[in-house]
Amino acid sequence: MAYFTCISKENFKFRLLLHLLPPPPPPNYSFTSTTSSILFSFSSASSFPFFFFFFFFFFFFFFFFFFFFFFFYFALFRNKNFLCFTLSRRRKAEKETEKYFLFLFLSLSLLHALSLSLSLSHVHTLSLSLVRTLSLVRFLCLSVFLSLVRTLSLSLSLSQFSWIKGEEKQI
Repeated sequence: MAYFTCISKENFKFRLLLHLLPPPPPPNYSFTSTTSSILFSFSSASSFPFFFFFFFFFFFFFFFFFFFFFFFYFALFRNKNFLCFTLSRRRKAEKETEKYFLFLFLSLSLLHALSLSLSLSHVHTLSLSLVRTLSLVRFLCLSVFLSLVRTLSLSLSLSQFSWIKGEEKQI
């Protein structure tokens, strides 16, 4: 109430409205200053492609990770006859399996190269936690790929051994 005692009656409504409005933003306030502390700065024109590739990278990674996880779980471990259905379909099944693993290898290689290029070319715009996240994603891509290659080689060697034993029994 002491604020309104020293103003005239003409300016009372105007001062009351000014008092009810929120305070103006500080002079250095901008959209770029608030977002640069979170992820990166939108002020330069070169940061927009990084913004696009960043979200594309995570969408690509999670989509293919879950797709291949469910595909290989249900195809290789739930269905024991996935790699070799019958004697006539054996080569076709092997070719399809080779195509899937080639596609998996290419997608993981693309993810690795994309995360490496992002972490190297945009270090000046990234925070330290984001650089660590990208290096962790690279490490996870390589470890998932190596574990899938090891699982594939083991399953193929076991299937070849079972086919040899099956052919010996038929002869």
